[in-house]
Amino acid sequence: RLRSVRSQLQAWRDRPDIGSAESEAATALMERLDEVESELIVPGDHTDTFGLNERARLNEKLSSVISIISSADSRPTTQAIAVAEQYSAEIDQQLEILDGLLDSELESFNEIMKAADLPAINV
Repeated sequence: RLRSVRSQLQAWRDRPDIGSAESEAATALMERLDEVESELIVPGDHTDTFGLNERARLNEKLSSVISIISSADSRPTTQAIAVAEQYSAEIDQQLEILDGLLDSELESFNEIMKAADLPAINV
C-alpha cells in the first residue's frame, strides 16, 4: 500500500500541469511515507545488494530472530521471544503510523486534488 500510494504521488508530482499547492502536498506526504518505509525496510528497489551497507531495518531484525528461533532444536528462550515481540510491536507501531497517514494526510491530499478538479489517489 505504501509503495502504491507513493508511486501515485510521484506521478502526480512529476506532471507539468499540476499546481504548486498540489505538488507541495504530494512532496510532503511522500516524505512522511518515506520515513515509515525507511523504518520498516531498506527503501527502494534492490536488484543487487552486494556491498549494501545499510542499518538493519525492522523486517530484517524480526526475520533474523525468527530464523534463530525456528532453527533451534529446543524451545525458544525467553529472551528470544521477548526480542521477537519487541520487533513485532515496533513494526505494528509503524503500520499504525502508516494507517494514520493514509487516513488523514492522504485524505487531505485528496481534498486538495478534488478542489483542483483532479482525480484522487486510490489506496
